[in-house]
Amino acid sequence: MIRCRVCGRYVCSDDFDHSINACKACSATLCQVCRERLAIGHCARCGRLVCRRDSVRVGLSRYCIDCARELGLVSEVKNK
Repeated sequence: MIRCRVCGRYVCSDDFDHSINACKACSATLCQVCRERLAIGHCARCGRLVCRRDSVRVGLSRYCIDCARELGLVSEVKNK
């Protein structure tokens, strides 16, 4: 049994993604920007799963930090 670094569950090797040290359930829902935290939504522009830290909410829409920079929604000061 291997312990997932994200959720703490113990899973068998078949249900574990060794490349990111997380179970496959968490792997499927991790932020696609940082690959560290669980996602809370999708970017309205590119569709990537994003966590709160690596996204910006504008009205009812959420944008990944990369799209937000391209659209001029955030300054370059906010880091990944």
